Amino acid sequence: MDSPDTQGGVRLSAPSEEREGPQRHASKVGTDSERIRGFLGWWTQALNSHDLDELDALVTDDVVWADPAMFGETVHGRAEVRAFHETLLHGFPDIRFHRVSSPYAALEDEGIAQRWRMTGTFTGDLKLWGKRFGTRAPAYVPNGRSLDIEIASFYEFRAGLVCQWTIHYDLLDFSRQIGLLPPTDSRMLPLAMRAQRLAAKVQRRRTASAGSRG
Repeated sequence: MDSPDTQGGVRLSAPSEEREGPQRHASKVGTDSERIRGFLGWWTQALNSHDLDELDALVTDDVVWADPAMFGETVHGRAEVRAFHETLLHGFPDIRFHRVSSPYAALEDEGIAQRWRMTGTFTGDLKLWGKRFGTRAPAYVPNGRSLDIEIASFYEFRAGLVCQWTIHYDLLDFSRQIGLLPPTDSRMLPLAMRAQRLAAKVQRRRTASAGSRG
């Protein structure tokens, strides 16, 4: 298996002792092949070593990150990027990211897309993300289920650092794999559908009641 710093035997990043300063990556990331490989080498190493300081060095102060698990909210700034990763690492302490294709470069501006395979084991509490929960977010309890899912990440750069990061994956499949939702052949599925119909009925009544009062 290739190391985080190599792909197909090609070196992607310099050894840590050769890197310089907190903004060491800024001048080295672009849209040409060599720089894209360099960025992905640093990014993969930061993700798989769970080095959040290293990840901080690869994004702008005002970075914006969108992920299906945020349920419509977005992460803004380095502090929130760190907080979201801490939540993820608490739920999946062994999480790993593996590149499954060559990256795709944008035809205009500075941006790349990369497909990843994300694997891990659900062994820690997994808090829901969102400012609406405040400091007491509810959490799913661990069950030891394994996760193996493909994701697509889209990166936009400013001054060589990631300023916009968007992730796409099948949240339904993610939820089923770690046991948050029943599989399609589960006996629990009819019960879940009944619960949904009941909830929809209650919602219709509330809507009708609110309309009559208005």
